[in-house]
Amino acid sequence: MLSAMRQPKAPELRLLLACARAHTTARDETAIRQLLEEGIDWTGFVRKSVGHGLAGLAGHTLIHLAPDAVPQDIQAAFQGFIEQMRNSNRVLLEELAQLIGSLADRGVETIPFKGPVLAMQAFGDLGLRGFRDLDLLIRDADKDETVRTLCDKGYERQGKLTDAQFRLIHRLQGQEIMFKPGVAAVEPHTRLTSLKMALDIDYEGVWQRARRQNIFGHQMLSFAPEDTLLVLAIHGGKELWWDIKWACDIADFIAAHPGLDWKAVATRARQQGCYRMLLVATSLAQNYLGAQVPDFIAAAQTNDLAVEQIISRILARWEADDPGGPPSNKTLSMDRLRLHDGFIRRASYVVRTLVLPGPQHVPIMALPESLNLAYIPIGIVHDRIALPLYRAYEWARAQGEAIGDFLAVSPIALALTPISREKRKKLRDLQQTREKAWRAVAVDPRDHTAWIRMGDALSGLRRHRRAIACYDKALALMPDQNSVWRKRGGAIANLRKSANLPGLKEAPAFDHQDANGWALQAGFLAACQQHADAVEASEQALRLEPGHAAATRIGICSRLLSCDWSKRESDKQIAREALKSGQVVIKPFSFKSIFESEPDNFLLAQLWAKGFPQLSEPLWRNERYQHERIRIAYISTDFRSHPVGLAMAGCFEQHDRTRFEITAVSLGPDGGSRVRKKIQTVVDRFLDARTISDAAVAAKLRGLEIDIAVDLNGLTGAKRPGILARRPAPVQVNYLGYPGTMAAPFIDYIVADPFVIPAENQIFFSEKVAYLPNAYLPYDSTRQIAEETPSRSDEGLPQTGFVFACFNTIYKISPEIFDVWMRLLKAVEGSVLWLPGPTPAVIATLRQEAQARGVAPERLVFARYAKRVEDHLARHRLADLFLDTLPYNAHSTGGDALWAGLPLLTCLGKAFPGRVAAGLLHAAGLPEMVTHSLADYEARALFLAQHPEELAAIRQKLADNHASAPLFDTAGFTRHLEAIFTTMRERQESGLPPDSFSVTAG
Repeated sequence: MLSAMRQPKAPELRLLLACARAHTTARDETAIRQLLEEGIDWTGFVRKSVGHGLAGLAGHTLIHLAPDAVPQDIQAAFQGFIEQMRNSNRVLLEELAQLIGSLADRGVETIPFKGPVLAMQAFGDLGLRGFRDLDLLIRDADKDETVRTLCDKGYERQGKLTDAQFRLIHRLQGQEIMFKPGVAAVEPHTRLTSLKMALDIDYEGVWQRARRQNIFGHQMLSFAPEDTLLVLAIHGGKELWWDIKWACDIADFIAAHPGLDWKAVATRARQQGCYRMLLVATSLAQNYLGAQVPDFIAAAQTNDLAVEQIISRILARWEADDPGGPPSNKTLSMDRLRLHDGFIRRASYVVRTLVLPGPQHVPIMALPESLNLAYIPIGIVHDRIALPLYRAYEWARAQGEAIGDFLAVSPIALALTPISREKRKKLRDLQQTREKAWRAVAVDPRDHTAWIRMGDALSGLRRHRRAIACYDKALALMPDQNSVWRKRGGAIANLRKSANLPGLKEAPAFDHQDANGWALQAGFLAACQQHADAVEASEQALRLEPGHAAATRIGICSRLLSCDWSKRESDKQIAREALKSGQVVIKPFSFKSIFESEPDNFLLAQLWAKGFPQLSEPLWRNERYQHERIRIAYISTDFRSHPVGLAMAGCFEQHDRTRFEITAVSLGPDGGSRVRKKIQTVVDRFLDARTISDAAVAAKLRGLEIDIAVDLNGLTGAKRPGILARRPAPVQVNYLGYPGTMAAPFIDYIVADPFVIPAENQIFFSEKVAYLPNAYLPYDSTRQIAEETPSRSDEGLPQTGFVFACFNTIYKISPEIFDVWMRLLKAVEGSVLWLPGPTPAVIATLRQEAQARGVAPERLVFARYAKRVEDHLARHRLADLFLDTLPYNAHSTGGDALWAGLPLLTCLGKAFPGRVAAGLLHAAGLPEMVTHSLADYEARALFLAQHPEELAAIRQKLADNHASAPLFDTAGFTRHLEAIFTTMRERQESGLPPDSFSVTAG
């Protein structure tokens, strides 16, 4: 029964508290259904449950108690959460069992707690609660042997400290945290609290009362139930400061142990000084999560005013969706003080907190272990003198930076400021960009590119607040520019750091009665990859203003990116009608994901190109360059860990430096990836042009006398056509980044292959076509594949059965191709479809689509995130057949599959994006894997799945071709690309206009 304690107001939080329990009753079901009748914001509820780490518990309860009242997509999302959590916890449990066994072999006895052990003790299911680390109680005498064992198992200690310093930190904290990359963190405890907390834990009694227990098939030592309850109460106040999931742990543990000896619990709590911690824990569990506690415990809760005050603050944090965090151990906390029982323990807590050094003090000075008491004055000096001085210094430095920012925008002050020549030039360029942009918006306040340039310049000048305002102006005009949302987010992050504004909101405020405001909100949500929410916001805008261009564009694109096919035909109709009337509703890249008509693609590109800068005075004016080496400039936003960067890195490395001089012009972020570092190393010149205006970049290219400028973006990404619109080079080329024409008068050629642009399609390209003899898509054959192949269970795949795979970006999945895939799953018993791991909402949508087609949702397996490309390539070995998409094929993902030895099956489309994989397969020596209709594609896939010997022969053929196939010959590919550039230059120097031509193999 709930007490008179205040209850949450938000229905979503009340529903979460009602559902976040594994042990439910008929009364709980009634309460949940009543809450559901009030009306629930399901999107908000899912976010809240995920944010508080309760998606497993909440979803499990709703699915079992009220499945009829929960939307199918929400159920599917929760099922996906539970499945992923169960797999993750299973891995964690196996790691725990292995560690306990290894320690036992060395004579170390352990009591694991929290984590998978708690999952068994409180919930009886590994899928209901997520855990991130492993906690072990060990005896003090076993600490060194435990650390050695963990190091032998691949775990690492944190920090470059001496053994004496590590021992001292452990003595202060009662534990150490060790990490194993990609696996887990392990915390070996010799005590359950730090020395600063004045509790008297009966460790000898804890060890004596421990007992063997079967934890999901593993025999492990565990605390007695009464001790476990106290451990949970202590850790609730010590670590997580009673976030909701910790309170749920208490409630479910109590429900799972009806035979608890409550008198023993209370007696031990009083003896150990944590009775009030127990009262806070049980009060939260009783009043908000329905736990049953004895009357004498409930009475003690009511009679303790401090308990009510603490819980009131905890509830306020819950209502604010703040998962919470413990008070700092570095300073006194009044709540933590109140949690100690009795005057003596409270006084001890105060003295220990003020006098004892913290872990942060130990690395300051490496003292011998015998002098560890000397850390006490070090800690006092650090906290009472050094920290205040440092904070004063930081404040002064911030003021200096503000003055520096002022100087940075003043030309006179800039000339007088004592800074390096390079920095002065950079600041001067930023000033000039800002001034030009300001003049542009003064003439036309709707010039969104000028607002972006001004924001970029102000960001470079560290005037982040003003930069954000400029980005907001640009986004109000073009709310679906994800690159600008990212810039805005970066400016906000820098402002938070420099101005100490942690509460600054990223979402712009808007008028809920204004369609433009809803479109802006939709753009923000799309940039945050919350595409389902973006669709909803765009619909709100369209309800207020039917036909709103930006809202229409964002809605169609977000439906593509979330596999929402509910309006597929109407989206197509809107795009077609707009095209016929000479309007652009969706971007060319999105258009190609829906349609496969080259005439329509060409028309849309022509309409899009009308927005390119129209400049009458070209920078290159028919001058003749006399260069010994052909000077090529590659321009891209994606010289990073991106398909374009990965594909081109090998070409850059293989270019013949005796004949070609290579400049890479980077328009995008750095990111510090290995790909970017490689590109910077292998080119002759790397120009970071993020903060340089289009005019300045074009002038730079003209000054370098570039012979051939290659646009690797085309109509994709944060493109900057204003650079090549100024005609800085005699020859300008569209290549790689965009599978289609730019329809721009300043682009002379497009590089292609005979598959992607057959001769009859040349009329739909404004550029002349330069044909490579094989696939136009380069592949870097130096890319590594991890030697170790993950197990099927590691990847969530069944131990047996055929694995169809498709790692194409999720927006490429069309309902027509999905229909084929589902028929294949039904025809091939025990088979699964392995897809990239998108957001939980997309997982839920696709599983719902599978179920609607008569396929069990669990037969769709979603790949976990792979941090390293080489690990992603290695897991291709687990798949049997890569199924391509249409109307947009696999491009770089197809090359990855073939490089990793996985056969790829494609269907040749009608337009460039749907013909790429055919070129890849011919270049890999597998033309028999190209089909010409969806019916043939389906029949071929079914045949290969049912005839493993045929598929094995194809796999072997691919392996045999690995060393000789043109697709994997990066050096040979680069020679052909160089032959194309040589022909282009020769034609230009001979005074001949651009014309289509081919280079031959050999």
